[in-house]
Amino acid sequence: MSRRHFFRQAAGLAVLPLTGFALGGCGSPKPEELAWGESSCEYCRQSITDKRFAAQIRDGEGASHFFDDVGCAVRWIRAKTLPEHTLSFWVMDFRGGYWVDAFKAHYHDGETSPKGYNLAASTIPGNGGRDFAEAKAHILARPE
Repeated sequence: MSRRHFFRQAAGLAVLPLTGFALGGCGSPKPEELAWGESSCEYCRQSITDKRFAAQIRDGEGASHFFDDVGCAVRWIRAKTLPEHTLSFWVMDFRGGYWVDAFKAHYHDGETSPKGYNLAASTIPGNGGRDFAEAKAHILARPE
């Protein structure tokens, strides 16, 4: 191996960590922590106290909006006429207590939620579970 070839390879390897560092800030946004009992729903203004049904949206400008029920979040998106593809949208996993992508979650009936939409989100598909499109249709079919 010639000296010139060695130094070219060494210079290329030296740049790799810098590239990783620069790209480390890129990627999908992460949900913010919510102050339980201190935050209120962006749509209905009710205090967010039941962690099992909370939802969060990060809009295209990077602002976070919190909701006490996935139904409030869906209605807020509609009222603001926001295109869904520009949003990061999370719901609390009913069983696990962690944020999951609302567009990929499964929604189950049977639990009483704060605003009565009664949809509990989970990463686990199950009997009678709905995908996001079906959950959204269920929410918007109900009168306000």
